[in-house]
Amino acid sequence: MLGYNVNAQAISEGSKIIDVYYGFPNWMSTIINVGGNELNYRSSGIGPLGARFEYMLHDKFGLGVDFIYDGASATYDVEYTDSLGNTSIYDVKFRYTRFRPMVKFGYHFVSNDMLDVYSTFGVGANIAKWEYITNHPDYNGFSIKSLFPVSVRVA
Repeated sequence: MLGYNVNAQAISEGSKIIDVYYGFPNWMSTIINVGGNELNYRSSGIGPLGARFEYMLHDKFGLGVDFIYDGASATYDVEYTDSLGNTSIYDVKFRYTRFRPMVKFGYHFVSNDMLDVYSTFGVGANIAKWEYITNHPDYNGFSIKSLFPVSVRVA
């Protein structure tokens, strides 16, 4: 039997906390995956993927940053017949990406050697982009940036 010695310390003033995380679900990937009737339909997604840093200003209060990324995409083919009866197949790609850098404030209700119960509030930027890309000569792709450029997070 293998044994491990773990030395845990309670969070206190001056402590630095670093977290890397992967969240679930990716709502945009779920929405994009609803398609599938198009030719060669494929979809994928990543995230939310993030990293957090918090510096404890006091035994109960911390200040830090939170970086969150998520994205989703779908590709498919469109069959198009022109007025002369010629049929061609064109590529279509829909892509969504979002990056949210935030400043956060944390309050640690219970912090001991075995447990850290906390709540956080963060505010920052919401850098989102939707893109529709096609090689069809009669259609232009489009790109839309963040509709609401501010991001708020309560956890």
